[in-house]
Amino acid sequence: MLLQTYSPAIRKLSELKAFNHFDIQQLLLKLVESIREAEVLNENPTHSLTDAAQHLQELRQKLSELEPQDKRYKDWLYLIRRIETISNHVIDEAYELQQAIVKQEKQPQKEAEEKEDVEDNDEETGLKPSTKKSIQAVITAVATLIFGSFLSPSHQYWALLAGYLVLLGTETIGSTFVKAVQRSVGTLLGAAVGFVVASFVSPGILEITLLFTCVFMTFYFFPITYSFMSFWITMMLAFMYDMLLGGISESLLLGRVLDTLVGVGIGLAVSALVFPKKTRDKITDTSVEYVAALKEFVHTYLHRFTKQYAFANLADKGMELEKKLKQLHVDSDPIIKGFVGRSRLQQFLTVFTAINYYAKHLVASSTRNEAFYKEAEFHGVVKEVEEKVASNFTQLEKALRGERGTYVYTLEDVRQKIEQSLDYFDTSVQSRNLQHLQLLHNIYYVWKINQSVVHLAKELGAEEISSED
Repeated sequence: MLLQTYSPAIRKLSELKAFNHFDIQQLLLKLVESIREAEVLNENPTHSLTDAAQHLQELRQKLSELEPQDKRYKDWLYLIRRIETISNHVIDEAYELQQAIVKQEKQPQKEAEEKEDVEDNDEETGLKPSTKKSIQAVITAVATLIFGSFLSPSHQYWALLAGYLVLLGTETIGSTFVKAVQRSVGTLLGAAVGFVVASFVSPGILEITLLFTCVFMTFYFFPITYSFMSFWITMMLAFMYDMLLGGISESLLLGRVLDTLVGVGIGLAVSALVFPKKTRDKITDTSVEYVAALKEFVHTYLHRFTKQYAFANLADKGMELEKKLKQLHVDSDPIIKGFVGRSRLQQFLTVFTAINYYAKHLVASSTRNEAFYKEAEFHGVVKEVEEKVASNFTQLEKALRGERGTYVYTLEDVRQKIEQSLDYFDTSVQSRNLQHLQLLHNIYYVWKINQSVVHLAKELGAEEISSED
């Protein structure tokens, strides 16, 4: 906005010979230079922003001395005022931003340091997931090479490859089992269909066309379903062997199927016996991580109502919530595709999806103008809501981990008290009523998130209590 205002205004002033007025020329030059040199994002306030405000004030004084009716200034005086207006806006916003940065820098770093210490301690206890996966891969490689050498000494790498692919991208026993089944079924069907088709098609243009069709279908189904991808890969290999060896035998494809079954079986066994990670434990960990991120998200949103210059750009935090929700769906996929506990888990995922939907509305609200409430009464209301909602998040985390004796606040009485305290008919407090209405609007989806949290906690055995208890 500053550049789009400056550029045409300066060009027009030059055409109208306004810079023949030496004082105007010098004041504009000083103003532009001081704004250009201002280091707004520097944690230490610099003199440039103060200089810009001073030069802007001098320009205002000069404008007050010029008579708009004077024919010498009539054609270009409005352009100077346009520059003065946008410069004033930029300087004011830059000053507020600088104040907020300085205020944040002055806050103690103790919490951040403690958080880093906790993370370091967590990393020190036990092996990293990548290290565990590497150990599993080594054990799988040794076992598959031994068994593969007995099944097919010339193609023992088939079992090794199958074992690697089953472990690749899986973190739990359940996800490994699902991938192992998909790999086995896809390979078995692909070998059977590929053998039959290759038997009726002689090497030539048609078989080459089918070969490239299999390549296309393999990559097409790669992001959709692993079993179909395995099916088309095996068919592709059948056509390749037929072309390269001048024919395909039943023993060759049977060896391919057996090696795949041995490889995925060994990979699944290693996943279940060496550093096993149960699917439900993984779902619990991801759910707790999502609730913890949501707790910080809501705290940041409500914090802006009681702290002036508090930043509440929740776009990045909202994206992080979205990623964790997708990970939760991925972790739940083995159980969703099964039968045991599927219905209840689907209900939980639906509630988490609803929470994420409400959180997106809070992201939209946080991008509006500053929502700081000056009256102490509003501070007390927001503070109470913030504390009770934070407590509910903490209790939900405990309930997800299986702890007993958890409790959650409904906050319906708090919401009712806030809504009933609004006096629509008292015109003497119109500005206060406007703030009241804004508060009701801004925390509407906080109520919805809390209702969902209470529902989840109650399903996990938490006790529902009133906020006055």
